[in-house]
Amino acid sequence: MTPSYESIADLALALQQHAIATADSDGENRLLLPLLRWLVESRRINAETRIALELPWLGRRVDLATLTSTRRAAAYELKLGSLGRALEQATYNRSVFDRSYVVTSSMPRPENLALAAEHGIGVILVRDRQVRRILESPALPPTPELRTRLLSKFTSLRAAGGV
Repeated sequence: MTPSYESIADLALALQQHAIATADSDGENRLLLPLLRWLVESRRINAETRIALELPWLGRRVDLATLTSTRRAAAYELKLGSLGRALEQATYNRSVFDRSYVVTSSMPRPENLALAAEHGIGVILVRDRQVRRILESPALPPTPELRTRLLSKFTSLRAAGGV
């Protein structure tokens, strides 16, 4: 089941447990906690925000998905390498989420930043637990049919109880 959280406090507890379990991880998980802290500090998410980790979507998973109380949805693809693949995934997300981001630990090459900008993909850099938005993802209207399915997915996570 995809973890979903009703509040920042619930998320914080689960993330603390997750961080302990993956403390020595060299994987993408090490980007998650600094990113979530930054999202709270920058007021992109709050206690009313629905948050899903590894959200199943169209045969794949979105690393982090958020839905605000005003029904604004954002997708975050966490990648340590293979930025091209992350941009591809973020581009798929663009059609249903209001904003779509790639979160990485290394500064992307100028050509990858240009590609991200061309497709409306934001880029967030997480390095040494510091977070910096390199490129903003403009808010764009999602495809209505897919958006309805996404909102239903978030609703079903709540109904299922999440973790």
